[in-house]
Amino acid sequence: MSTQERLEAENDALRRENLEMRRRLEALERENEEQKQRIAALQHSELVLQGFLDHTPAVMYVKDAEGRLILTNSEVDKFFGAPRGGMLGKSDFDYFPKAVAEEVCAFDRSVMASGRACQKEDAFPHPEGMRHYLTIKFPIYGIGAEGALGGVSIDITPIKQAEALRAAAQAEIIEAQQATIRELATPLLPIAEHALLLPIVGAVDEARAQRIIEQLLQAITEQGADTAIIDITGVRSVDAQVAEALVRAAQGVRLLGAKVVLTGIQPSIARTFVEMGVDLSGLATTGTLEEGIARALRRRGTTTRTKAD
Repeated sequence: MSTQERLEAENDALRRENLEMRRRLEALERENEEQKQRIAALQHSELVLQGFLDHTPAVMYVKDAEGRLILTNSEVDKFFGAPRGGMLGKSDFDYFPKAVAEEVCAFDRSVMASGRACQKEDAFPHPEGMRHYLTIKFPIYGIGAEGALGGVSIDITPIKQAEALRAAAQAEIIEAQQATIRELATPLLPIAEHALLLPIVGAVDEARAQRIIEQLLQAITEQGADTAIIDITGVRSVDAQVAEALVRAAQGVRLLGAKVVLTGIQPSIARTFVEMGVDLSGLATTGTLEEGIARALRRRGTTTRTKAD
């Protein structure tokens, strides 16, 4: 091969190599442009995600397998009073008391072990007071070898406070209703000057017996009564509890210088008193309420000045 032919062959080889290098360069440029587009799309997606997270009124976060925060929204920083992104890289033990952090981590482990989203209510200490959250946590796979944990915690403190207020208000209403029922169940009626009537209707338990005694003694003291008529016409049966309450009432009334008249004693109740050996020596007894009122009025020396009339 002549020198001219050898040079032309070398030039052809160089041209082919140069063409191949140009093709490779163009491919690299296209790949670089595609990479730039993918990076731009990813950055745009991250901006959209972060904007969504930061404008969601809930605490949102992602933890790695070691429990460290790798993604947070502004509500996380706001809760802990940290600067933007200041909670990244921290774990529950960095900002919660040990007992609270251990409880949170135990739930995290159970969520990852279950492989599904789980929900619970949390109570966290906060400078403004205990805060209550409805928390949903879920596994996120594809992040590291063991995956990550996502969480969304919605502040339900106002709901809890409203429930507590409703419960307190309901308790007050129930107490007021019970007080009204107690008053209606044990009414004290002035039937004449210095004479009171206490009709008892229905069953008498220990609590009601105590209320009867307290109300009777208080009314005698406040109104200066010297006679108290206890009518048990509406009591179906008498047991040891009722009998003891009547005896205690009579003893208390006598200590105040007044007298008790027990009315409405039915034959069956009288027989029960006898069988139980109840000492009614401190009580004046009559068969009917009418006889008891008449007896009280005779004791006052009048039969006309009744408030009931």
